[in-house]
Amino acid sequence: MLDPWQILRRAGLPLGMPDPADAAPEITDLTTAVRTAIATNPTGRPRDALSAFVLAWWRQWPRTFARTFGDDTPSIVEWADAAVTDQGSYLKLSRIATAHLANVL
Repeated sequence: MLDPWQILRRAGLPLGMPDPADAAPEITDLTTAVRTAIATNPTGRPRDALSAFVLAWWRQWPRTFARTFGDDTPSIVEWADAAVTDQGSYLKLSRIATAHLANVL
C-alpha cells in the first residue's frame, strides 16, 4: 500500500495541492488510509486536515461512511470531532474536502 497520506491527498485531503494527474483511490484503500493515518496520532496541520476530511465525508455522505467504516464509525467520528481545534479553519478545510470528495465518492 502507498503511504496513507498520499492516498488521502489523492482523495482530496485538504493538505497541500492534489496532483490532478493522480487517479482517485479505491474506497478500500481510502478506508485503510484513514484508519492508518488516525492511528499515527497526527498533530498540527495533518490532524486538522484529516479531521475536516473525515467529518466532511461523514456529514455529506453518512450512509457511505457508515457502510465503509462499519462498527468503527462512532470511534472515527468521535476522534474527528475531538480533533477540531479551530472552528474557522475546520470550516474552510471541510469545504475543500467536500468538494474533492464529491469527485471520489
